[in-house]
Parts: sequence; structure tokens; C-alpha cells
Amino acid sequence: MNILLITRSEILAIFILLILTLYNEICAKYRDGKDFFRGVALTALGHTVFGLITEITVNLEGFPVIWNNIAHILFFAFALLFSLKYFEYALSLIILKNRAKVLLRTAYVISTVCLVVTVFSPIHYLHGNGTD
Repeated sequence: MNILLITRSEILAIFILLILTLYNEICAKYRDGKDFFRGVALTALGHTVFGLITEITVNLEGFPVIWNNIAHILFFAFALLFSLKYFEYALSLIILKNRAKVLLRTAYVISTVCLVVTVFSPIHYLHGNGTD
């Protein structure tokens, strides 16, 4: 299967995230919430980039499995970071800061446990429509 056909959504998402991040950095210097958007956008960008890398490398014959596993772990790590940033943003909208800190600490502990489990869990690849 043509690799560009498989990865077209990631390429478009990376392009859009780069434009939004650049716009945010240039034009929104005095807007509240700029730092939240930067964190969400950069973690989403990292997640999308490593998703693209894993989709390309899983379809390459002879590519070292260890590098593909590292890309998958980073893919999962950026997904966790994105979720944490989004959670932090949502908490800032609805809960007072002193109460939000306890919830954020709990979320960070749970995310750290998930990341450790991800690092030490085996990754298995299924051959389907998107893989050769």
C-alpha cells in the first residue's frame, strides 16, 4: 500500500498544528491562555509526528524493531502529555486553583504509572489494511 495514502491525515494534521502554533506565538502575545494552547498544541504535534513515524517504520522491511518500539513509546508518552495538558486546561475553567492542584497531582501519578507500564509492556504488531 502506498505510504502517502496511509499517512495523509498525519501530514495534514502536522501542517495545521504548525500553522496554529506559529500563529499563536506571533499574534497572541497578550491573550490569556496562550501558554495552555502552546502546551496542548506541542504535545498534539509530538503525538502526531511520532504517529507518522511509527506508521512509516512499521511498514519498512528490515527496519530495526527497537527504533520502532521507541517511536511507539514516545507516541504513547505524547498522548499522555496531551491528555494531561487538556485535563489541566479543563480544570482551570471549572475548579479553583488550590483544589485543582490535588487533582493534577493525582493525574500526574496515574500518568506516570501508565507510562512505566507502557515502557515495560511488549508491543505486538498486527498485519491489517494499514500494514504490509
